[in-house]
Parts: sequence; structure tokens; C-alpha cells
Amino acid sequence: SAVASCSFTKALSLNECVEAWSAGAKSMFLAILILVLAWAVATVCDENHLNTAGVLVELLSGSLSPNWMPTITFLLAAAVSFATGSSWSTMGLLMPLSISLTYSLLVPLNEADPNHHLMLGTIGGVLAGAIFGDHCSPISDTTVLSSAASGSDHLDHVLTQMPYALTVAVVSVFFGYIPVGFGFQPYILLPVGLVILFLILQFYGKSAETEAQKLLDAGVSAEDFNLSEDQETDEVGITDTNDSASEGDPESAEESVEEA
Repeated sequence: SAVASCSFTKALSLNECVEAWSAGAKSMFLAILILVLAWAVATVCDENHLNTAGVLVELLSGSLSPNWMPTITFLLAAAVSFATGSSWSTMGLLMPLSISLTYSLLVPLNEADPNHHLMLGTIGGVLAGAIFGDHCSPISDTTVLSSAASGSDHLDHVLTQMPYALTVAVVSVFFGYIPVGFGFQPYILLPVGLVILFLILQFYGKSAETEAQKLLDAGVSAEDFNLSEDQETDEVGITDTNDSASEGDPESAEESVEEA
């Protein structure tokens, strides 16, 4: 429909429409491939094949309480997403297993309801953990593109965004997933989490200062800074000229120094 609309309004030529469609399809190919592979893994792990959820229930039923499922899924999804750099693959891999395991743990308690707060918390833990791990991962495509688009060093970008993400993650675990697992209502926990984050920002946050502002505070103007950089460049050029000239004719070396 988009191609037909652009062709009808003559906003784009047919060749331009085909090129735009090809570029869009190419950008979605990886996501589609991940979803297809995730569906394949989910099919292999269902109860008619490997029955992964059933095996996990038998192994963990005596030692794992369903109250901890939201927290465990959040931490597990964060670890997997951080290691793989992909939130899509993490969601596709862990969502079927987490839902099946949580449902199986709730059946003996006669609380196997899809709208149960533990089921909803588990689903939210997978989604949030996958996004958190992808956001912090240095091999994530979004992290690489962000650092490249902003022109900053990649590791500097990763290290500067890590404290903010970790702070929110810690607050979410201790004032979100753990209390939700033990029956606290989200409409109480969400305001508490916002207040905690606000207090952390007030007591530990610092106002951002750009490098230019620091130079101005030190009494150095931007023009002086650029001038000092040019002088350093000239000095390096003179040194390189002297080195190269000293290897050849001494007279040419003196001439090059005089010219410099």
C-alpha cells in the first residue's frame, strides 16, 4: 500500500519505491530470522517434544518458590541479553520457558490463572530484563549505533550509561519484582520506586558540565584551546620534518628547519 500510494502521488518513482522497500526489508531481516529461530526453539522445547518446562519443574519444584519467578526471570533475561546483545532473541528464548515454568509451579497451588500477579510479573521480568541487558551490552547494535552517531568512544558510551541503567535495575529488583512476588500491589510499588529514584538523583546526582564549560571556568577560551592544538600540531610537524631531514643531507635539514 505504501508503494502504491507513493507511486500514485508521484512522490517517489517506481525504482525509488523498490529501493526503499528493499532497504526496509533488509533492516527487518535479522529480527524476522531471530523470531523464526525462537519459534523453532519454542516448538522443540514444548511438551510434545523435549518438554523443557516439565523437566525444569521436576528439578526445581522442591527448591524453587513461584514467588521468586519475577526476580529470577528478570536477572536471567538481563544476563542472557547482555551476553548476546539482542533483546529479541532473549525474549523469544525465555518467554515460552518462563511462562510454562511459572504456570506449572502455580498448578499445585490451585492458582494457575493467566492473570495471576506472578504470571504477569514473570512476563514483565523477561521483557524488562531483556531490554536492560541489551541497553548495557557493549555488543548490542543499538549501543554501537548510539556511540557511532554521537561520535563518542564506544567504551566511554557503555561506561557512562551503565550507572544509570544499573541504578534503575537495582531499584526495580528490590522495590518492584521482589515485593510483587510476595503479593504487594504494583500501584503502591511504582510510586515508591519513583520516589527512591528521585531521592537517589537528589543526593547522589551531579549536574552535567560540558568540556567547553570546564575550559571557560578554568579561564581558557575555546579559541585559545584551538590555538594550542594547532601549535602542538605544528610542533609535531616540525619534529617529523627534522627527523626525516636528518636522515638525509644535513644542509637540506637546516633549510627545512628554517622554513618551518
